[in-house]
Amino acid sequence: MKPAVMLADANVFLRFLRNDHPEHSPAAKKLIEEAAAGAVVLRVPEIVVADIFYTLTAPMMKIPRAPAARQLAALLQQPGIELDNRSRVLDALGLCETRNIDYGDAALIVLAQAAAPSLPVVTYDRDFAKVSQITAFSPLEWLQKGRKLIK
Repeated sequence: MKPAVMLADANVFLRFLRNDHPEHSPAAKKLIEEAAAGAVVLRVPEIVVADIFYTLTAPMMKIPRAPAARQLAALLQQPGIELDNRSRVLDALGLCETRNIDYGDAALIVLAQAAAPSLPVVTYDRDFAKVSQITAFSPLEWLQKGRKLIK
């Protein structure tokens, strides 16, 4: 029989990873086990990954970015989990882990690097300076210096 395919929301993975609810966490674990066994396929859009990472690293959770990224990447590579934009998501999680960057910034870096030619990023965030291959500048810098900022 063909496995059931369903979209999985962030809270399913969060209950599994956090193991913090007496009913939801065991059910999430069982569902992920069924996916690994081939009974179901859990399709995970990239926006859900961003939601999971954001929640895991929120101040109330107190989970540093590196272990959160490592744990999430390992989970998303399990059998039965279909990850939209797999290589891009895993590359972004790798940046979250190694450069202490939030997921949104990491995803932009991966997109900028994948473009041919590489695209600059306009931002007020200084996290982009952590990746030397990225050209990043603020709107004010663009207005003052314009095209001279693009390599």
